[in-house]
Amino acid sequence: MNLLIDIGNTNITVATFVNGEYLLEKPLKTKNFKGKKFPRKLLNLITDAKFIGVSSVVPRINEMLKDFLPPEKTFYINRLNFESLIDINYCTPKTLGADRIVNCFAAKTLYGFPSIVVDIGSAITIDLIDKKGSFIGGAIFAGPITISEALSLKAEKLFKVNISEIAKFDIGKSSEMCLKMGIYFSTLFAIKGFVENYRKILGQNSKLILTGGISHHFKDHLPEFKYERLLTLKGINLAIEKWAK
Repeated sequence: MNLLIDIGNTNITVATFVNGEYLLEKPLKTKNFKGKKFPRKLLNLITDAKFIGVSSVVPRINEMLKDFLPPEKTFYINRLNFESLIDINYCTPKTLGADRIVNCFAAKTLYGFPSIVVDIGSAITIDLIDKKGSFIGGAIFAGPITISEALSLKAEKLFKVNISEIAKFDIGKSSEMCLKMGIYFSTLFAIKGFVENYRKILGQNSKLILTGGISHHFKDHLPEFKYERLLTLKGINLAIEKWAK
C-alpha cells in the first residue's frame, strides 16, 4: 500500500493506492493543519504504508511532516528531483510548484504529448508539454473562489458566492446571480481562450486534461477535456513507482 499526500493551498488530499485502486480519505483543511497532531487514522496509514509520496505547495507544512513521516520510506517531490520526472524548459525552475510538475508527469505518462493540463483550484494553472515531452511553462491566474473572496474584500456592496456548475450562459437578474455568472464564465472563457491559443503553438492535436479541486464544476462545459479528478495523486504514485525501483 502506498500513501499519497497532496498539500494544496486550500486542502490536504490524502489517498492510498492498494491493489491497483485509489482510495480517498477525508480531506484536511490546509489552514487548520498545525502539525501538533495527526488524525489517528492517518497515523495508522503512515505505519502501514510501504511507501509514502508527498507533493506540496505549502512550505510551512513540509517541515511539520518530517516529524511524522519515516524518512526511509518517504519520497518528497521537489525542485531537486523534478527533472527525474520530466524534462524542464523553464526560465525559473526553482519557483515551480510541485503540483504542476506532478500533473505534467502524470499527463505525459498516462496520455502522451503534446498536451495541455488545466488545474482549477485556488489558482488556475495551465501547463504545457511540447511534442518532445518537455514541460515548457504555461499560465497562472486566480481561481473562481479566490476571485469571489477578493471582490468581497475590495468592494463593500459585493459578497462571497458559492461557485457551482451553471447549466447555461444567461443574464444575471440579481446581484448574487450576476456575481456567479461573472466569476464562473470569466473562468470558463479564460480557460477556453488560453487552450485555443496554446493549441496554435503546440498543435491542434494536443491532448487536453482537466483536474483540480473544483474542476468538477466546469467539466460539463469542457467536453473536449479528459477529466482526471485524481491526476495529482496518480502522478505522486507514478513517481513512487519510478523512484522505488
